[in-house]
Amino acid sequence: YLYYVGGLRHYGYDWVVAVDISDSTMPRVAGECAYSGGNYAITLDPSRPYLYATRYMMLEVFDISNPLAPVEVAQCSLRGSAPGITVRGHLAYVADYTEGLTVVDVANPGEPHVVGWYKDPDHNEMFDVAVIRNAAVLCNGDMGVWLLDVSDLVDIRLEDKYDTPSSAERICVFQ
Repeated sequence: YLYYVGGLRHYGYDWVVAVDISDSTMPRVAGECAYSGGNYAITLDPSRPYLYATRYMMLEVFDISNPLAPVEVAQCSLRGSAPGITVRGHLAYVADYTEGLTVVDVANPGEPHVVGWYKDPDHNEMFDVAVIRNAAVLCNGDMGVWLLDVSDLVDIRLEDKYDTPSSAERICVFQ
């Protein structure tokens, strides 16, 4: 299945939509779930049937174990608009725009809660995040790419910066 979030289907709501792509010549909508949103980013849990969607100041968790009927199971408040998210293990790492990096424990998807936060004192714009071992790599717009040490969630530290020749807004990592 392919999943996407989108709006305008019915005014005032966004949708999590599951698309059956088993026949690539004829993809079809298999299921959908309405939620009040305004989405910014989505990711799938690589080991469990959950989808995570961010929107302004909110992380939303959806159970997609039945693609015919995705269900929103929880929300977690964030500090910013959250344009980027990735999940590793039981942690969701959120690029929280001008609020820095927010780390959310999603071990129990029905009760996500913030367990770590890195606040950029200059309020630079964090657009996206990837995780490699104990490092979070953030796209920081005109400020380039930042590497944060997330081995201790109580004391997340900036380790290094790479000044990119243009704005860094999206990232993916091949491991």
